[in-house]
Amino acid sequence: MKKICLIVTLVLAILGLNGCQSQTVIIEPKDTNNQIVTQTATLNSSMITTTPSTGPQSLPIIDSTAATPNYISIPAETNQNYTFNIAANMKGASVSGYFFCTGGAPNLIEVYLMDDATYTKWKTNPGGQSTILYDSEEMSSGQINQTNMLRGTYHLIFSNKASADLSAVQEVVTSISLNWTY
Repeated sequence: MKKICLIVTLVLAILGLNGCQSQTVIIEPKDTNNQIVTQTATLNSSMITTTPSTGPQSLPIIDSTAATPNYISIPAETNQNYTFNIAANMKGASVSGYFFCTGGAPNLIEVYLMDDATYTKWKTNPGGQSTILYDSEEMSSGQINQTNMLRGTYHLIFSNKASADLSAVQEVVTSISLNWTY
């Protein structure tokens, strides 16, 4: 599935659909050997635009067409990763929005925003030195407003890795969007 998403994204880039956005959802639970297992990767085709309009644009990073919009559930000891791209013609790109936990003890979540190179390092060594654009630390609610983002691939990560209770699923309500102009 990951290869299909990558191929579709590459085909769209080759066709010159610079205004398109892909959303890749990667959930990284651990298997019985405590190894991270990637489960899904999807492309939301409703986000593809061949003739971008001018003026301010906004696109939810988390698919708002899901059965329960703006609501995600993150099992203990897992990360939920939303990957998105900023194209060269997207000016003044920013990520902004909010999140808050609605259930699960201790009712805390960590939210990160990082570029692709940092994400690669962070996956292998989450506590290591890396340049993370946004790090909420453990909190029950927060806001993100990251401006002046450049062209590239980025990752918005909701982490429930710090949960001491291995059965604690964190329920999170969130509305975080990618904003830009052409």
